[in-house]
Amino acid sequence: MRTTVAIAVATASAAAVAFLAAWPAGAPGSAQAASPKDRRFVSARHGVGVEAPNGWTLSLHTGYPSIVALMLHPNGSRISISVSETSAETARALVDRNRHGLEAQKLTVTKVAETVRDGIAVDARAQGRDEALRQIYLVRALPGGTHQAIIMTLTARSDVLVTATSSLDLVVARLALETPTSSSVDAGADTARRD
Repeated sequence: MRTTVAIAVATASAAAVAFLAAWPAGAPGSAQAASPKDRRFVSARHGVGVEAPNGWTLSLHTGYPSIVALMLHPNGSRISISVSETSAETARALVDRNRHGLEAQKLTVTKVAETVRDGIAVDARAQGRDEALRQIYLVRALPGGTHQAIIMTLTARSDVLVTATSSLDLVVARLALETPTSSSVDAGADTARRD
């Protein structure tokens, strides 16, 4: 079971990176939120709430079950929020497990450091294209002795990286964490809200 969960988390992280890398930088967003005014997303099922920074579009149509929300900026930057169960007990352990997945995606890890909320920040550069990646890994204990991984992934061109990183910092700071509801799929559990 633990091996299956570890593989699922590594697959979720790799899926987030692959999804974001495949999304053309600067492409008009074919993925859209329910309304252009939707600013917040809350998943009762996962116990996670996020808010899109000003200038970013929130999308819930990611095509990957572990990626619960995607934020798109007109300059081509993207922020994804991935949530899944993990057997890792710390963010550092999760990063160690996922590092090979990043390297398999042709990303060179340039920095790994502690960050807010007992998380770990991973900076990487794409090989062969002008794209940088920052992932914030959080792991939290849940009732029943399980753990949940939350991975926030920013992908941006180097010329907009500083601005995009400040937006990621805002997403992390405003991340709302509650106790998740039942793990069963509840169609009404995830909602986008206007504010």
